[in-house]
Amino acid sequence: MVEYWSGIKRDLQFPKNVDFEFKTDTDLFEFIMCKTVPISLSFSPDGKLFATLATDRKVRVFRFLTGKKTRVFDESLQVFTEMQQQKQQLPDMEFGRRMATERDLEKTDTLRFSNVVFDESGYFLLYATMLGIKVINLHTNRCVRTIGKMENVRFVQLALHQGKAKKAKAALTMEMESIRKPFTSNNRARPHVILSRHPRKTGFTSFSTRQPNLQ
Repeated sequence: MVEYWSGIKRDLQFPKNVDFEFKTDTDLFEFIMCKTVPISLSFSPDGKLFATLATDRKVRVFRFLTGKKTRVFDESLQVFTEMQQQKQQLPDMEFGRRMATERDLEKTDTLRFSNVVFDESGYFLLYATMLGIKVINLHTNRCVRTIGKMENVRFVQLALHQGKAKKAKAALTMEMESIRKPFTSNNRARPHVILSRHPRKTGFTSFSTRQPNLQ
């Protein structure tokens, strides 16, 4: 269950600036109805949306003011199996290995470290799956990129850093372009770095849009 309340200055009372009075007017009972528990919650930078990841492997996006659900992305093992049958995502042996890994992870608390992350524009949502890190365009409702699909690790928890342009004069145009295409364009002015930890291994993996300096 997801609850709303104000800060300590308002004695943790129900907020007055939302567009509903009763939870029955919202979709916040979604988790109880689906018998699942949210394990991660993240707000968009403007605070208008929040996204959750639950134990049923579904990513749900809500409007904060109304509490209404706007998007659901099903990342369950059944969905991946159907995808593999319809169009091969990975070689059968590799797919079978990853499915076995997923079932092993479900027996532990590892997947509870999974999270969802908004980019700074609020247009894109990132989260890790058995096929890599998905980048979802929330306006088109489509996966625009999968990062690390062929890596031999299972990504779990993500952190995103979007660097700022160094030159103030070019910051405006570069920022506008970066917001429009933060993960689909080769924008070197503002590097985007994704850090991800993974189970059963120490350390983390880093993905960057900037080419490494080998000098």
